[in-house]
Amino acid sequence: MAEVIEKQSPGLSNAITRKVQEIIRSDGFTPIYNFVVTADTRLRKIGGNKLADLFYGRSQQAKGQGRNKLGFLKTAMLEGNARFSQLEDMVDGKLDSPEVQESIRIAFTSTPTRDLTDANAIAVRQWFDKFYDEYIEPSNTDVGRQRDYAPVVLKLSAIDQDPSGLVALLMEADPEAKESDIRSAVQRLVNYQQVVMDEGPISIEETNPAQSAEKAIQLTKKVKREKLQEAGFLEDPDIALMRYISNMVKRVEWNRNTKDDFGNSIYEEELRKLDPKARAEAEKIVHKYLGYQDAPLGPMWRAINSWGSVLQIIAILPLAVLGSIPELAGPVIVSKEFGSVTTGMKEIVNTIRNRDEARMLARDLGVVTSQSVANVMMSQAELDYMSETSRKVADGFFRFTLLDTYTKFTREFASNMGVRFLENHSNPETAGAFSKRYLQELGVTAEEVQVWSKSNQDFSTPEGKKVRNALQRFVESSTLRPNAAERPLWASDPRWALVWQLKGFVFSYGKVMLAGAKRESLARLEGASAKDVNTYAAMTGAAGVFALMGIATMPLAMVGMELREYAKFGLAWAIPGIDHEAKNYFRTDDMSWGTYMGAAFDRGFAMGPFTIARQAMQAADWGRGVTGAAAVVLGPTAETVDRIFSDGFPSTFENRILPTGLL
Repeated sequence: MAEVIEKQSPGLSNAITRKVQEIIRSDGFTPIYNFVVTADTRLRKIGGNKLADLFYGRSQQAKGQGRNKLGFLKTAMLEGNARFSQLEDMVDGKLDSPEVQESIRIAFTSTPTRDLTDANAIAVRQWFDKFYDEYIEPSNTDVGRQRDYAPVVLKLSAIDQDPSGLVALLMEADPEAKESDIRSAVQRLVNYQQVVMDEGPISIEETNPAQSAEKAIQLTKKVKREKLQEAGFLEDPDIALMRYISNMVKRVEWNRNTKDDFGNSIYEEELRKLDPKARAEAEKIVHKYLGYQDAPLGPMWRAINSWGSVLQIIAILPLAVLGSIPELAGPVIVSKEFGSVTTGMKEIVNTIRNRDEARMLARDLGVVTSQSVANVMMSQAELDYMSETSRKVADGFFRFTLLDTYTKFTREFASNMGVRFLENHSNPETAGAFSKRYLQELGVTAEEVQVWSKSNQDFSTPEGKKVRNALQRFVESSTLRPNAAERPLWASDPRWALVWQLKGFVFSYGKVMLAGAKRESLARLEGASAKDVNTYAAMTGAAGVFALMGIATMPLAMVGMELREYAKFGLAWAIPGIDHEAKNYFRTDDMSWGTYMGAAFDRGFAMGPFTIARQAMQAADWGRGVTGAAAVVLGPTAETVDRIFSDGFPSTFENRILPTGLL
């Protein structure tokens, strides 16, 4: 270290740099650092890349920088989606239809499968068998096969409101048990705030927060399913089914992503390398990744979170589809070449014309399900701790505004772009200087892609499985699906759901698109350095990555701005009581070129998380002062409250709470 310091030139700038670095590394700065940076960034800082890569594979990550390019969080989500889609294909009708919902309820009774007469109920039971045979058993996960299986999933919100009722049921089922032990187990269950089902959660290390759930599982196994259902302590069958898929996939993918081929835990090995303080923080981050919560959320806060979230969604996002048009640039950017702009235009048309084929491909990859929009617009903390009614209202709103349809389309388009990307760079006639590296980053070779293509794109072959993983990596690097690694640790706490609301998108853009582009530009510089290429040419190639971002994103942002203005003008004409002549809906027509380009830059999400800081500064500049700027940081609900105090409730209700306020 001394030698490095000697080579530094003396002066004020170096002294300031060293002081800033010292402050950032200090314990006192840690809370500020953790408030801003994502959980993945923090885990990499305290535990290293090897540990962090087990859980989150960074977009456009170079070969050799991670054992699994996707990591636990993304593989669990994708495999869960694929298994859910498989269930949708096996039943006759839509899963949310009243008829299929009733069939699911029948499947979740204790009636043996051989005695069932409902065809869809039998199909659900058959899906459970298929799920075990094809997915769970090959993974060597410690889960035994059960006949006539349907999971028992406890409803924590009901237990939270009536813990004594559950204690009474447990005492009735096991009179010899100590009431104090049962009460203690139930209380730990309430405090733990983790879904409990008859297959235990993931067990990790001696500080395992799942121990309370394991204890509750053993207790409730002695109570008949029907009694728990009658008392209201079981989740509704449709929700229980989703919980089962999510939790079981997490268990399987935990083993696949955190253990080596011999079953040894890489995760625990990496933890042992850390000092006690760093280890405790790393475990806390991983617990959040798993969805474990150690702080109870009472009924009142659950209701506030639920309906506060829904209110802001309805007020702010009616025209979200038009504002999301720049998302189509993602697959073009990740395709890395300027020629992909033309390819992207063709694939948009191809995806529209052959929608069924595109949908099938995306479903096979697990990148779309009927719940896809919720995962984009809301964090898992928001979803898990919203009431059932508010979740249904939010889902219905996303469908009504076509955001659900558009989000699925972007993933279908990304899947098609991924296929074109692999085919172009595996074909000797179209491959370029970087093609081999591009394919290596996705974990495939040109030969494997060609074999897959000649097999009629069969994903069941060894080559097909590798290509499937490569396509998943491409889509996940070019679309946004916020998860626990892409947000600060505090944002995974349901108590802060209203503060975090709608921030997930900009953080995810920074983590996926901006950071991915940075890694690609660095890879080009490093590759050029290794080949002794002219420095100017290398820098030009690296800068081309960000030039492509602008070329792909800015025009789409401009189109989105124009369409929003026309939509607002049209709605003002169509909705009674709105004076369409009192407001200029075509503001971009009056902008200077500089202002217009700045607005397009902003609409293209180019600033990522810094968008929040920019909006806060704008609020201060526009006369809203420190409180207005703070309200921007604290989320849309805080902004609404601030406006009520400054503008009064009637004006705020009309201009901010009502969706027509956007007009």
